[in-house]
Amino acid sequence: MSLYIRYFGDSVLRQKGHKIEKFDDHLTKLSQDMLEIMHTSEGIGLAAQQIGKAIQFCVMEVPDHPEYPTTCILDGKPLSSSLIMPLSLANPVVKTLPSDEYYYEEGCLSFPGINADVARPERIVVTYQDLDGVEHTLECDGLLARCIQHEVDHLNGVLFIDRMEKPTFAEIKKEVQTLKQKTIEGIKSSKGQIVFLFLNEKKHQAGKSHYRGEFALRVAHLLHLEIHRVAIPKYSQAWNCHHLSSSKSTFRINAGCRGRLPWSTTPLRMG
Repeated sequence: MSLYIRYFGDSVLRQKGHKIEKFDDHLTKLSQDMLEIMHTSEGIGLAAQQIGKAIQFCVMEVPDHPEYPTTCILDGKPLSSSLIMPLSLANPVVKTLPSDEYYYEEGCLSFPGINADVARPERIVVTYQDLDGVEHTLECDGLLARCIQHEVDHLNGVLFIDRMEKPTFAEIKKEVQTLKQKTIEGIKSSKGQIVFLFLNEKKHQAGKSHYRGEFALRVAHLLHLEIHRVAIPKYSQAWNCHHLSSSKSTFRINAGCRGRLPWSTTPLRMG
């Protein structure tokens, strides 16, 4: 899986997605890969623009939230939202229903470590196509409605910072500008190639846990390095480190190192 999350400052986040026309195995595989990235990053939603693809497609898995119970009506039938998770939406169109707006602190995987209150309508109806191209209508409220609005905004090049009130954005403006600058600088300087060694499963050697390839992908993105090729050996007897090569430096991630990247603990981050 050579996909990775794009950060604010990458121009793809401002691109409106093209309509999905083909519903085939490639779309199913994209959905699976996006869900894996989303889960690895501990998010609850992810839009295609966030992994560099300007198309009308997003995925999500919204947990039940005791403080924000969700009403869910799919194709006219009330049901528990947990029964439709994970959810893949192709060509979604959102319409708001008569309801109050409410504030909720949102995060975004393309804005690591940046959270702020955003006001959104409580109830919506979304029409979309599933992975087989079948059309559906989903009426919902609560956290699910908020997540859908957040992700569909992404598909149209709209970011959660665009929905913030001016005083709210002013509080995080410096962080947002710093992120944008680092992202742009990283894109400009990334001219080398990277070869990743992926493990099919976690290996142990001399009492040390080896990170899987997803860790290397996230480190590479943290260092603003481009992914050029991914090697996935079917069998791996020994493994010592990942080699991440750029035009300027070579980075070595020791197999035995432990810990989390700084943004991996923020809960309920949408895409």
